[in-house]
Amino acid sequence: MKILLVVIVALCLENPCYSQAIQCTHGWVGLNTKCYFFSNTKEKYTDASAYCHAFGSKLAEPISQDEVHFISKKVVERGHDSSFYIGVNDLFLEGEWVYAYERTPLKIHPPWINGHADNSHDEDCIEVYSGHQGKWADIPCSTPLYYICEYDYDAEPLNLGRRKTL
Repeated sequence: MKILLVVIVALCLENPCYSQAIQCTHGWVGLNTKCYFFSNTKEKYTDASAYCHAFGSKLAEPISQDEVHFISKKVVERGHDSSFYIGVNDLFLEGEWVYAYERTPLKIHPPWINGHADNSHDEDCIEVYSGHQGKWADIPCSTPLYYICEYDYDAEPLNLGRRKTL
């Protein structure tokens, strides 16, 4: 029995035998290694992005369907026909939706309200809308909305002063 206990302790020292929950900043909620902040104030897209950067984060960029579902669920829980900005836009090339910080194409299938973006009035930003089960719609970036910031608990801090070059 003592030998078995010694083997278990040795294995745990080499590979931790516990699951460590991520420790998000107070007021933020976590999923996997990411922490999210759902604002209580409305801002235009550029101001929302600046607020996220001020807190060492960026507008949320969901890269998996789990993240899309998590964000949608949280937006629906807020209710009151709330709309939130995320870090996805087509500001550089119409119809080419990219992650704002990384400037890379979407890695997920967007859950559009109408099945696709409609760009009816110069709509280059994305809202996640509680009134449609957290689905997405394109919207003018000048519209004041709530916003969702994110940071990755396990990643290096964001280099917000310099953008990566293409």
